[in-house]
Amino acid sequence: MEAGRELCRTASTPEEKKTAAAFRRVFYGTVILAVLLAAALLLVMFLNNPFLASGDRRYGTVQSDGSIRYVQNINKYATAEELGLADFELKSGDRVIIFFDKDDNIKAAFPRDFYESYTENRVMIIVWTALAGIAALLVYAFVICRLTPFGRAWYLYCRKLKSLDKPKKSGIN
Repeated sequence: MEAGRELCRTASTPEEKKTAAAFRRVFYGTVILAVLLAAALLLVMFLNNPFLASGDRRYGTVQSDGSIRYVQNINKYATAEELGLADFELKSGDRVIIFFDKDDNIKAAFPRDFYESYTENRVMIIVWTALAGIAALLVYAFVICRLTPFGRAWYLYCRKLKSLDKPKKSGIN
C-alpha cells in the first residue's frame, strides 16, 4: 500500500500515472466492496432476527387437556389461543418456548421444534451470505483486479516490485 501511495505522489510518466490510477481504483474498490459486503451481511442478520432476543424465555409443556403449563414463579397455565399457537398442531408432551418482555408479559410463543428449525434456517442464511461475500472478494481480487483493465496495471507493477526485491541466485556455492 505504501508503494501505491508513493507512486500516486511521484507519478510523472503516462505509464506511472496509469499505474497510480489503477492503484486508486483497486484500493477504493476494495474498501467499497468490503463495506457493501459487511452491510449486506448485517442487513441479512438484522432481517433474520426474530426480535425475540430481549426479555426472558421460558419453556412450557402441553398438557393432556390442551393447556400449556409453564413456570413464572409459580405454575401457570395458558391455552394455545392465548399464546398465539392456534395455527400449530400441538400434542400432549410437546414443548413450547414462551418469550416474555421486561415486564413479564407474554410477547410470543412457538413450538420448540418450529423455533429450532427456524433458528437453523436463519443461521444457514447468514452463513451462505458470508460465503457469498467471501466468494465476491475472491472474484474481485483474482479476476477483476488482476485480469481486467480495472487493476491490471497495478498488479503488473506489484509483480515487478516483487521481482526486484528477490535476491538473484548465483551459480557459485
